[in-house]
Amino acid sequence: MRILFFASVAEVTGTSETQNLNAGTTDELRQKLQELFPGIEKLKYTLAVNKEVVTGNLKLSESDEVAVLPPFSGG
Repeated sequence: MRILFFASVAEVTGTSETQNLNAGTTDELRQKLQELFPGIEKLKYTLAVNKEVVTGNLKLSESDEVAVLPPFSGG
């Protein structure tokens, strides 16, 4: 699974990408992110799986690409 970090989330994690993080669901992924990157729990962020923003708990596979996105607004 490829995890991409953007903007303020990348600042907290100290990286823009990681590939050695496996989780079965988005809830598990959020928990692993908090364990690996102290401070991320203070951020509001959205997960996008394979370029689709997701809400709730979604099952993940090793081939997924997950983007961890900071809050954004559209215009």
